[in-house]
Amino acid sequence: MRARPPFRGWLGWGLASGLAVVGAGAAGAGLPFETVAQGAHSRLTEALDVVVRTADEWTALWARHAGPGPPPAVDFARQLVVAVFAGRRPTSGYRIEITGVQVVDQEVRVVSQERAPLAGALSLPVVTTPFHIIRIPRSELTVRVLHSPA
Repeated sequence: MRARPPFRGWLGWGLASGLAVVGAGAAGAGLPFETVAQGAHSRLTEALDVVVRTADEWTALWARHAGPGPPPAVDFARQLVVAVFAGRRPTSGYRIEITGVQVVDQEVRVVSQERAPLAGALSLPVVTTPFHIIRIPRSELTVRVLHSPA
C-alpha cells in the first residue's frame, strides 16, 4: 500500500483533451473490471491507492476499510483487487469512480476520477471517505492508478 502521489499536470491535460491514458503514440487494450464495493464511508481516512494480489492482503485491507468480517470473494488465482480511497472530505456528495482499466506500455493503468458535489447542490455537513474497489483479471504487470481531474 502506498500514499497517493501528487497530481501530475500532463495527465490532467491528456484526460481533459480526450486522450485518456494511452499516452503519445501508445495503444491501450481495455480490460474488464467489476466493482466489489463503492461508497462514501470507509474506515480508511487517508488518500490511498492499493493493489491486492493475495487473500491475506485482501483480508487485511477489508478489515481496515470495513471492520471485522469476511471480505467479498475474490479468486486470486485469476483476479486481483485495486482500491482507491479518497480520504476525508468535508461534506456529503463526494464520490470516487474508477472509469477504466487499460494495458499501456507494459503496465496496467487504472483511471479514477473524484467527483465533488455540484456547485449549489445540497450537501450535508458530514465527513465522508469515498472509495471504489474493483477486481480485474490477474496480471504480473505493474498496476498504476491515475487520477483524472473532476
